[in-house]
Parts: sequence; structure tokens; C-alpha cells
Amino acid sequence: MQDTPIVDPAPPLPDAYLVLFAPDCVELDESAKHALDGLLGDYKVHRAELVYIDGYYDRSGTEEHADEMSKRMAQVVRNYLVARGIVAASIKLAWHGENDPMVLTEDGVAEAANRSVEIRFTAKRNPLRP
Repeated sequence: MQDTPIVDPAPPLPDAYLVLFAPDCVELDESAKHALDGLLGDYKVHRAELVYIDGYYDRSGTEEHADEMSKRMAQVVRNYLVARGIVAASIKLAWHGENDPMVLTEDGVAEAANRSVEIRFTAKRNPLRP
């Protein structure tokens, strides 16, 4: 009888992936694309079920501007992922403008961490494991 080779389990999922954007920019730079491509690899390995995309924006401008920018940034990330194989129906999209920042700041502060999109996903459970 042959021994079945032991396969290393997939590494654990990160809690979240973060893509940063330049001020007043909704284009993905090479660093953002690289991060998203890494996420896509994890998505396939872990056979994700749902993908949560949350857009944030800083408090440097008006509330309306922050809402629009956070929405557009989240949509750009969503479109990138869908174009590379993630099923659009599995994506839950949200944007927070300046109302729910990643980093608390005073009004008028252009905090780089708040110009971001956070991506999380849930992996399918293996029915053979408890």
C-alpha cells in the first residue's frame, strides 16, 4: 500500500487586505494591483464565498466629496476583481466617506490611511472538517 503524500494546508487568511489611494485619485497604482493580485491568489486557494469591499476617504474636503470618492474607490477595486474572475454576485460593496474612518482625525485632515479600500472575504468551510 502506498502512503498518500501529506499536503501542507493553505496559510491562514489575513484579516483584511488594504489598498491605498492618492488624494483625489481613483486609479489603482502598481502597488495596489500587486496587492489585489495577491488577494486573488488567496481567494482561489481558500475558495472564498463572499467578498466584502469597504471604501473610506479622508476628512480633507466636504462630506459629499468624501462619500463620492469612497464609493468610486470601492467600485474601482470591485471592477478590478470582477475582471479577474471573482463573481460579481459574491461581492458586498459599501463606502463610508468620512463618517466611519479607518483612523480618527479632526475635520480637514488628509490622512492617507483613510483614503483606502478594505477587502475581506469568507472562505468556504471544508465539509470534512469540524
